[in-house]
Amino acid sequence: MPASFPAGTTVSYRRSYGDFPASAWDLDLLLGGPGTPRSFDGTADGDEFLVAIAPTVTSPIDPGWHEWVERVTHKTDGRVFDAARGRVLVRLDLATASGEDSLSFYERLLPVLERFIMTSSKRGLEAFSMGGVSMQKLDIEKAVRLRATAIAAINSRRAGGPIIGEVLVRFTPVGETE
Repeated sequence: MPASFPAGTTVSYRRSYGDFPASAWDLDLLLGGPGTPRSFDGTADGDEFLVAIAPTVTSPIDPGWHEWVERVTHKTDGRVFDAARGRVLVRLDLATASGEDSLSFYERLLPVLERFIMTSSKRGLEAFSMGGVSMQKLDIEKAVRLRATAIAAINSRRAGGPIIGEVLVRFTPVGETE
């Protein structure tokens, strides 16, 4: 299983297990996560398994992290084992996604917070709604802190990873205390 793949694309890989040759075992790939759990059959190719999932099958898989298990079943006596397991990130299918689909939670939240901050009194508001998102009993100070968090998360995502904040350190000579 690849580490990630976009929904709407072909997923194809080979797998071999010395203890579970394809001549004596069947392989099922089980995928669970956002949306409905799915099962895919591996095909025997000698003593290897070929797993191939068509784009029409991966297209409706919800983006996000999914757990997977490669489960083998003995062809004659029915014994069942989980041969391997892991996690896979199903990415958004950009060919069919709307512009808003590719936005993170914080990218959708930021304009709502900014509008809230701009239209609020110093006390904040009891309720606020914009674009189908509503907030209740949020004071202005919390909104400003949440806005800073959203901006940091957006910048981190755009930079390709976490942004480490400043860490202030002070060194004192051995034997001295502050």
